[in-house]
Amino acid sequence: MISKSVVIQPGCPSVYQLAVKKEKSGPLTRVTVGEKKTDEMNRKIVLIGEARAEKCAVINALLNYMVGVRFDDEVWFRVTEEEGHQATEGMIYEIFGFEDKSLPCPVTIIDAGHEGIEREAVFRERLSDVLQVEDRAAAVVCLVLNAADALQSSRLKHTYDSVMSLFAEREDKCTVILITNSDGQNHSNIMQDLETTQIKFLRNEKKEPFYFLFNNRQHEDRTGNTDELEQAYKLSERELWKFTGFLKEAEGRMVLAAVEELHEHGRLKAGIQNLQDRIQLTDLKVAELKQIQKALQNHAEEKKSNESFSIEMDVVYKDTEPIQGGKWLWFFYDGALCCTACEENCHFPGCTVAKTPEDCEVIKDGFCAVCTNKCPVSAHVKEEWRYVTKTKRVETTLLDVRKKYGRNEAESEKNISLLDHLEEEIRHQKAKKSQIIDEIWKHVVRLQQIDLKEDPASGYLDLLTENGDAEMVLRLEGLRKQENTE
Repeated sequence: MISKSVVIQPGCPSVYQLAVKKEKSGPLTRVTVGEKKTDEMNRKIVLIGEARAEKCAVINALLNYMVGVRFDDEVWFRVTEEEGHQATEGMIYEIFGFEDKSLPCPVTIIDAGHEGIEREAVFRERLSDVLQVEDRAAAVVCLVLNAADALQSSRLKHTYDSVMSLFAEREDKCTVILITNSDGQNHSNIMQDLETTQIKFLRNEKKEPFYFLFNNRQHEDRTGNTDELEQAYKLSERELWKFTGFLKEAEGRMVLAAVEELHEHGRLKAGIQNLQDRIQLTDLKVAELKQIQKALQNHAEEKKSNESFSIEMDVVYKDTEPIQGGKWLWFFYDGALCCTACEENCHFPGCTVAKTPEDCEVIKDGFCAVCTNKCPVSAHVKEEWRYVTKTKRVETTLLDVRKKYGRNEAESEKNISLLDHLEEEIRHQKAKKSQIIDEIWKHVVRLQQIDLKEDPASGYLDLLTENGDAEMVLRLEGLRKQENTE
């Protein structure tokens, strides 16, 4: 390992930065140590904690213990960027090739980061992709807490619920606590604070939460302070022995939620995004029609005597634009799933796993569950571009307007009939928008029923309130009151 590392702190111990393979996509970065040689299922460890929880110290301590580093070796390996640095985005650490040391299998450590709430949904989707693609493996969730810091219970609970929504098992079967910067003394104050979070932990026979202690001093210079640092080292080593023993027995404690349930969740969210695009389209079409109405009303006399009478207007049209995407890792492909028949985005953003349209979660039984006409998969493409709705300023004649909006020649001869047709088309577009809003409402209600702990309605209440009618607003107020009481 030393030959594949770079010394970053000579001395006792000498600290080495491991040479690793890194791959990044969106809010996830994967760091791989070693090479996977077997098909054996990984143990998955999900770390949740605030910025000062020092999850990186836990990751490095676990790595060193797994590869067999002991105090007398006078070396310390670092796999994270730096010991005091905490990732703001999600990190995945894969450790292969040391199965004969402390654990009989490889380990994947998932650091949930401490991003803003608005980014957590994206991280959660990518994490779901990773867990589903590899296997529905057993996992342990660890709340990482700094003994020297006050607990931010509301923020911790939000992140915890977001991650736990991916799993089917009860929280009290798989959640344990890791306390960093511990001196090995009693941490009853932390245990008391944890009770206020309403997070359910795995408990021992005394009904106490399972917890493990870590002292973060393994890499400190030992010159003149050997005895104290050796005791600190042995504290973490003892706790790591207990923790890895727990991991050995943890197989089957926790699995992903039913794949179909996760896919339905993804289809609903993709559907809501598609419906929002359709709302924009209907609004722009209504604006186009009103421009024509206004022009015809303002130039009534001129259009009577001039069939070539022209007006300027903003015409709505569909176009394509490139997006950031492409292959990452060996099984992921970022892109947009688009229906070429409806000219709509059926899954964007968030379509990361599917290599082809057939693989996308919005395709069910050979048909799309999202686009307007629920087209067959053959009408869809997965590419690095998406559809966008645009407007362009054009000059058109009265004759062209009549051809586009007039019903027949007899009616087209009557100017008022043309205005009537425009008004009818406006009503049609507004009715279509109402149907779209109602469909979004049904999607949100269904997301609530699935109950993946993500509180999905809160992200769409403003959208629905802004676009809904009076009855919709009343229903939303009821939903808001329900959320507040819960």
